[in-house]
Amino acid sequence: MDISLLIPDKDQNWIVRHNILYYRKFALIPLANYINGDLYINLDNRYLMGVVKLVKYCHKMNIDYMFLDYLTITEKFIPNENLDGIFSNNLLSICEPKIFSLIKNNQINYIEIICKFIKLYSCQNRFIKVYDELNKEHFQASWFDWYDHKKHYRVKDEEIREYYDTLFREVKISLLLSEE
Repeated sequence: MDISLLIPDKDQNWIVRHNILYYRKFALIPLANYINGDLYINLDNRYLMGVVKLVKYCHKMNIDYMFLDYLTITEKFIPNENLDGIFSNNLLSICEPKIFSLIKNNQINYIEIICKFIKLYSCQNRFIKVYDELNKEHFQASWFDWYDHKKHYRVKDEEIREYYDTLFREVKISLLLSEE
């Protein structure tokens, strides 16, 4: 499929080079690529509005996609050693309020996208490892402030922490139901 068909608006900063969709914002930021016939979108914080526009456009046009990190989006294939970084990038992107609002409003079927990626690359154990590490070190990381007498979390939004807590269970259920 031609990647230039994914350009969501008439902005002149969208550029296609070597069948990779870039956005020019001080530098060329790769946002979309076809790898082995599947569309991948880069969850890049450098231009989050472009990612949101691209995701909304794909949702509106019923185009299937998966997420990658900024290191792998320009590759011709996805090496196994990059899977931990890809999962880490995808899970940490939940903390971005714009991405989380898309997930909450069902404009991103996040669980389905993760399950599709896990099945495609047979990497459920790697997902579990990265999920557990991020749960301890980021999403549930907290400290007690003795002056305020309050517990503070690294991820301040309680709704995001609750979503992350239920994410693993939802992914396992979805994977089990899809095997039948």
